[in-house]
Amino acid sequence: MGTSIVAALGAGIYLAGNPVAGNGLIRVSQAGDTGNAAAPNGAGRISSKATAADPGPTYAQLASRSAVLLESTFYNGTGLWHMCYPLGICATKNRDWGSDSLTNLLYFRWLTTNDQSVLPILRQLAQTARYWPSQSTASSDSVMWDAVAELRMYQATGSKIALEKAAAALQWLATDPGLATGACPAIDYQWPHGQRGDLKTIETASNYIKALLLMYQITGGPSYLATAQAQYAEVRQYFLARAVPLYTAYMFDDGTSCHVLRGQYFASVNGNMIWAGVALAQATGNPVYLSQAIATARAVQHRLGDGTGVFADLQADNDIVGPLIEAMYSLATTARQAFAVRWLMVNASAAGADTNPLGEFGRFFDGPPPASIATAWQMDGGMAVMM
Repeated sequence: MGTSIVAALGAGIYLAGNPVAGNGLIRVSQAGDTGNAAAPNGAGRISSKATAADPGPTYAQLASRSAVLLESTFYNGTGLWHMCYPLGICATKNRDWGSDSLTNLLYFRWLTTNDQSVLPILRQLAQTARYWPSQSTASSDSVMWDAVAELRMYQATGSKIALEKAAAALQWLATDPGLATGACPAIDYQWPHGQRGDLKTIETASNYIKALLLMYQITGGPSYLATAQAQYAEVRQYFLARAVPLYTAYMFDDGTSCHVLRGQYFASVNGNMIWAGVALAQATGNPVYLSQAIATARAVQHRLGDGTGVFADLQADNDIVGPLIEAMYSLATTARQAFAVRWLMVNASAAGADTNPLGEFGRFFDGPPPASIATAWQMDGGMAVMM
């Protein structure tokens, strides 16, 4: 196990400031300072060249501002999410990973602060979430993103309809006859029988594993755990770049052979797999899973950052970083890994110093912030790391 979170922050951490804004040094307050960064209420402060007169906003304040932005700007009040702001340009919906990422942020807010104000919204989202019966036409990754979000709704609110919808989504994936086909049938197609380009994506598999493990945590059903372990092993066989070790996102299966597209290291799927390793280690008592999670998280730290150590999401512009934040938080709290604490603090400092006047975050933690349109995919990572 790593050193404790308090010990990791006890000496204080100084971080390189935003090179875009030229902010200089950003200080994360040490234990015992005014604004203790190790305090459980998130009172640690972030500012550029902090002074006693102007210590800057606290992480708690930045997180609360993000929660207000979610609830008052991106949520439409009727169980749907706006996919961008200003309004009128993007869709408004409650399905697939853009909207699911915002739902997961409400869950994460509740998890980290016990904020009761998010619960009515989560209950309303459970009502409007898509129900996926057998024979529905959809992409497998979309259904699995929904399943995870529905299980998070259930964990926070106890909504039975959310749990029923998640169970239906898992059943849909397990029984659709066109998904587990091709030359590598252990991996599901994104669309049945390889429609729309022969694509198989770890977005499906990693969310399937996460949903199975959440179902196991909720119900204790041994079949959920067993299936999650089997799927986890398949993902590592096909998608893990062992020399790194990070998970690439895409496979193309033409029915005769399978080709994995290397180097597509999405934050979302690597976060899902790190989280799964921690959860599997807890569920099984097997420390190998935790070692694998730590290895991937360290690869994220060392290989997917810029020169100042800030995470750089250089993949698709609709990748979401929230699952990676959640994974690092799990390593920091459950597994008490000091390097994960430091990674979170480095990225929180960068993101907190780079928001626009509305408090919106850009795709990159160290800037620039949105100048016009802010999308759910852009905002997800900054909001998550603040929380």
